[in-house]
Amino acid sequence: MTIYNFSEEDIVEHNVFNELDSQGLALSLSRLTGERNAEYKQRLLDVFTHKANSSYTGLIYGITRELGLSLKKEFTITPTNPTLFPNAAIAFKDVRCCIYPDYYGSPETVTEIDRYTLALNSGYTLKELKDKIQAVRYDSSGTPTQLFTVTEEVGIDLSQRSATIFDQDSVLEEKRESMSSHGKTISLKHTGVFKDSEYIYSNKLKTKITDENATLKENEYRINYSTGTIECYEAPGDGSYISYFYRNDDFEIFSSPVIINNLQNAEFRKKMFYQILQDDGSYENGRPTFFGADIINELYSVYPTTYKD
Repeated sequence: MTIYNFSEEDIVEHNVFNELDSQGLALSLSRLTGERNAEYKQRLLDVFTHKANSSYTGLIYGITRELGLSLKKEFTITPTNPTLFPNAAIAFKDVRCCIYPDYYGSPETVTEIDRYTLALNSGYTLKELKDKIQAVRYDSSGTPTQLFTVTEEVGIDLSQRSATIFDQDSVLEEKRESMSSHGKTISLKHTGVFKDSEYIYSNKLKTKITDENATLKENEYRINYSTGTIECYEAPGDGSYISYFYRNDDFEIFSSPVIINNLQNAEFRKKMFYQILQDDGSYENGRPTFFGADIINELYSVYPTTYKD
């Protein structure tokens, strides 16, 4: 009998191929080294929930899952006073967090919070971002009013970079809600409809009336955006539908360890390169900023070279 003595260095972990691996082949999601069945099953199920493709969110979902990482819920953001600011919205896009008091009526009125710069007034960490969002006030009848309240999830790391929050916003869309088989009063599926965001297709609903006390006449209708109710002179008829945008009053904010940006985006280019003013008033990219140099060096890290700002 021959006796072999194996050290820990000689032991190689090996997964036994099973039905989950067969599913992984069909879904183009292979098992990670040392990944147990329970964790692998959850990643396989995630393929159907968060679909991967070449879009921004598709890349976030796909890369996060392929690396065995997870999306995390960080905050829930709710409107503080939707009665005073029914069109308030918040959006995370590129390097900014944008807060709109009137998303459709006055989109140019916006507070922008920088999520990429270590500065006194930025929202670089989740803690700083939370505080900045809740500090935003707009006047309504001469009274500064808070737009949003931020509730953090239990156990989140508030020192984490806020750039891990990927692009998402509190504006939801109803693309084609049928109004056929309704009477003179229509209750939409959603409340908190953004004013003037609607498109109505109907032979019976042609003219919108804003006077709440006016008597409706032929082809006229009136919308209560807050309750999502439409009053009509007569029923809309077959084939009628409405498309509109509405508030997400329980806006759940998710993050990923994977951070993706596009150099074609003007806001991100400003972070990567110093901007040089041209004679025609346009800007050209100059040498990399300190942040840009860090990104370039990270890309160069697979080669023995560095870039100095």
